[in-house]
Amino acid sequence: HHADRCLPLESLQYFFQHRLPHVVSREHELSGIGFQDLERGGYQRLIDSSTVDVVGVDPARAEGITGFREIDRRVGAAGLTVNAHAWSTAITTAASLHLSLASANARLLELKPFPVAVQQELVAEPVRQIDGFTSPLNGPGLGVEVDEAVVRRLRYTA
Repeated sequence: HHADRCLPLESLQYFFQHRLPHVVSREHELSGIGFQDLERGGYQRLIDSSTVDVVGVDPARAEGITGFREIDRRVGAAGLTVNAHAWSTAITTAASLHLSLASANARLLELKPFPVAVQQELVAEPVRQIDGFTSPLNGPGLGVEVDEAVVRRLRYTA
């Protein structure tokens, strides 16, 4: 698919899937939903619905890296695009970046559009977008070094 822009429809997910399957013109916009699902079956139903072009997956919520890779495989088999939804912590963003780089089905990485401590302060070198692009991280593992002082500062105890 070639499109001028991607239309995120998370807030309209149920309506879009079940009530109005062809809301957007496939010539000018791609539709993207899905990150609210927590398991592979929900994503498979979304893929099978033929109502979406971009399947958003949050690896922190969708059975981790293993779950993301399986959903990614299913998305690719359907000829769709996967989007690693990375709105929680800098650790999830690093994992999402690695998963996106390892996927032939990923064309974009969704980043939080405003600064928060768990994204900008939690790790020494967070994923940054510069002119619309991100770069692979260079450190071992996920490429991030967690700042334990920030973890202690942000820890919630009930």
